[in-house]
Amino acid sequence: MRDKRTRLPLCLLILATMIAIPACSGSPGGKGAGSWRNGATDRAVAAREAGDYVMALQFYEEIVRDQPNNMQAHFALAQINQELGRYEEAHRLYRIVYVSGERKPALLFNGQRGTVPMFQAAEEQVLLLRARLGLDEAHRPAMAVTPNE
Repeated sequence: MRDKRTRLPLCLLILATMIAIPACSGSPGGKGAGSWRNGATDRAVAAREAGDYVMALQFYEEIVRDQPNNMQAHFALAQINQELGRYEEAHRLYRIVYVSGERKPALLFNGQRGTVPMFQAAEEQVLLLRARLGLDEAHRPAMAVTPNE
């Protein structure tokens, strides 16, 4: 009969193996150590969560190129561009999301889902970036109100 000192390490080894094997399997939609292998989306999310925005940009650009109707990728790409100070590009991408009318909540930088529809979150950012880029002032003369006659 084995004593307690040998049973505990054996149990830990079995438990670790049970956890590690499914996590490394790379099954589609799986989470864990091997999930980065599941395509550009997982790699983009992992790079973004790690703060590697340059790499995340490359992955999200690949997704947008391959799936032009993927508004989550457009939204994430806009967020990253905004974070990197590329405001014109962020503005352009947020406008695409806004016009799409996408109602799913957006994935935020903290990995959580937002509470408002993606198009509404994009609209808020479009308005903020318009002010930051000075686009509101540039269009004021065209929006002038004609006096009452």
